[in-house]
Amino acid sequence: MSTEAKSNVSGSVFRALSLLEYVLGADTPTSTRELVERFSIPASSLAALLSALRIEGYLVSESGSVKPGTRLLALGQLAGRHELVANVRRALRLLADRTGETAFYSIEIRDGDGGLGSVLPVEQIESRDELRYVGILGRPMPLQRSMAGRAILAFSDREVEAREAFEVTDGAVAADGLLAELREIRRVGLAISPISASAPVSTMTVAAPVIRAGRVVGAFSIAGPAKRIESLEDDLGSIFEEAQKVVSGSGSGVPVEGP
Repeated sequence: MSTEAKSNVSGSVFRALSLLEYVLGADTPTSTRELVERFSIPASSLAALLSALRIEGYLVSESGSVKPGTRLLALGQLAGRHELVANVRRALRLLADRTGETAFYSIEIRDGDGGLGSVLPVEQIESRDELRYVGILGRPMPLQRSMAGRAILAFSDREVEAREAFEVTDGAVAADGLLAELREIRRVGLAISPISASAPVSTMTVAAPVIRAGRVVGAFSIAGPAKRIESLEDDLGSIFEEAQKVVSGSGSGVPVEGP
């Protein structure tokens, strides 16, 4: 590659990173016109760059505005927190080893529209069992519709807010049920799903909030065959507590292994 070509590539990479940094740091969705003026990019070049970043999931464009996509939000949550990332993987390995099931770490992402937001699974360590649950990372789900999201809501003092949002979509009776469930999750420390029989094997999910420096930063969860998880009922609380200690830096955990 010629020196000129290398310079062009470096400039393109720097421009893309600068644009992503700007969009991620904005308090509100950014207009394409603002980006053109801010970075002195011709509109046609900006359109091509935004298109590539949208395809990869780093940005979302709608009605002439640009906002962070799920991949950029996940990167923003994890970047610069190397100690936390390492401890999260230690904690996931602990959960997977102690329960024998697939373990997940999920984070909350805000949608920018004033809603409750979504929960995004960003890490998983699969069970070593031949019969195991395998999730899809990077696929957001409304907070109130997943156990990880409900664990986050229950420990973020947003039970009432969640109830109001749920009433709009599911009605008052379901919203009252959600409010009661969130209060029970906060009482026992775990969000436990009903047994799902939609798959060939009945499955179950258990989640707990991840708290660091007094703030909820995500949620751990395990998922697998219901019978196996039910057999762990008496030990789940202490297992998740040990995982929380690893994230807090007060637990020994286990060595970090590759994916």
